[in-house]
Amino acid sequence: MAEAEVVPEAEENLVGTQRAAAEMVDEEDTDEFFTPISPVSYWGRLYPADFVNVKFHDLVENEVTVGKLSKCDITIRSNEVPSKVLSVVSRQHFTIRRTQGVDRFGAITCKIVLEDLSMNGTYVNGERIGKGKMKHLPDNCVIAVGCPQNRIFYFKDASDGLVDDKLPPAINKNYHTSVQLGSGAYGVVTLVFSKESGRGYAMKTIIKNSNPGNKNRKAKSEVATLNNEIKILRKVNHPNVIRLVHDEDWQNQKYLFIELMRGNDLFARISDSKRLTERQSKLYFYQIASGVRYLHSIGIVHRDLKPENVLLATEDEDTIVKISDFGLSKVVNSMTFTKSLCGTKLYVAPEVLESRGSKKYTAQVDVWSMGVILFVCLSGQTPFCSERKGLCMEEQIKKGMYTMNVDHWECVSLQAKKLVRQMLTTNPVKRINISALFEDPWLKDQEMLSKVQQLISDYTLRSLGKENEPVLPVEEDVSLSPKPAKITLRSATSDSSPPRKRRRLI
Repeated sequence: MAEAEVVPEAEENLVGTQRAAAEMVDEEDTDEFFTPISPVSYWGRLYPADFVNVKFHDLVENEVTVGKLSKCDITIRSNEVPSKVLSVVSRQHFTIRRTQGVDRFGAITCKIVLEDLSMNGTYVNGERIGKGKMKHLPDNCVIAVGCPQNRIFYFKDASDGLVDDKLPPAINKNYHTSVQLGSGAYGVVTLVFSKESGRGYAMKTIIKNSNPGNKNRKAKSEVATLNNEIKILRKVNHPNVIRLVHDEDWQNQKYLFIELMRGNDLFARISDSKRLTERQSKLYFYQIASGVRYLHSIGIVHRDLKPENVLLATEDEDTIVKISDFGLSKVVNSMTFTKSLCGTKLYVAPEVLESRGSKKYTAQVDVWSMGVILFVCLSGQTPFCSERKGLCMEEQIKKGMYTMNVDHWECVSLQAKKLVRQMLTTNPVKRINISALFEDPWLKDQEMLSKVQQLISDYTLRSLGKENEPVLPVEEDVSLSPKPAKITLRSATSDSSPPRKRRRLI
């Protein structure tokens, strides 16, 4: 099944750019991940929160003013944040002050406060300070401007020199740990920042099995899933597939670093928007398809493609998307087929349900899942629901029973609807395959192709950065958005609205 990748002629340059971009990112995988850190000369750090172009800043002086005036100590610029955010930033928005004193025992004390100078408001951990008022600035807090959603900085208090003795010395030496992003049976996921470059990562801490004789079936299954992710991600390298950059073993724990995706996942994006525009759907879908085509070309079937497993690089409408979560993926060769009954039912292909784990199926299962994803993106509805005309969801999927309700599809082009139908063909032999999909007129959109090319180019240059921080190829995927999901689904008007998910953090 590891067939040679077929590149449609119209996209030759774009695919070449994608490969070149991936190779450029790999150039930083040649040296040691941990680098010597110069002696700390700052008492605090401001790290970028939700806006990837925001620079990190050392706090050296005891008083630092932040705003959009060039004379501010830290200037928030138009190339760092969207115009709608910059419009609510005051010329002098807030000041951070550090004062030292001596307590009654003669020990030196330090106090760090933020004073709000703005009319539009400064927020610390979501709480508005108020013009002229001050608030103690705690370690690892997030600072926003204008509204709690405009999260610009994470503040790191580096004045006390304390380290987390639960972490390996190498991590403490080279990284500042920030907020916890999630937790699960194996440990936690933490936002960390490189002291050298200021670059953020999602660090997943996995507690190794301290009892090798443990016969618990669920625990062994979870270990197998994690090991499968490690094996898959050691093999992949593509701009639209999540990248693992380093791992570190220490005592009974394993630490995994992945690139930080600040835009949440596609499920949250659809939920927030209720539905995506056709232009936006095409931009995201093309990138998903590019990632899947690459995976298939190296013999990997994902088997659990769904919006929750597609991560977005930024909060921007035009952004890079990456496929994640390879726990159910399978590495196959041209003589191998898969037959496991797995995946998320709403997105699973009919042949998987028909097989019941006993019949073979092919990489066409991913094409079906992509069809369901595109259906949801374009309409804000799911093609299958809990019950329709007396049929359960499983039977609807097996029979390919879905409708394109005019209320949700009237603004969608005929080309897009035709492509969805070709992917949601129950017979996998008659279903459009991944190579033919790229020949479809709907995806031969030069404006969209140019936009993807530009996004990949910009993302690659930003990933390399001026510091060109070196990393090593490593072991596993966290499959998380960089901050807790803020999903607010609309009230269901029918059983076919996208279902609430139980988010698997680890």
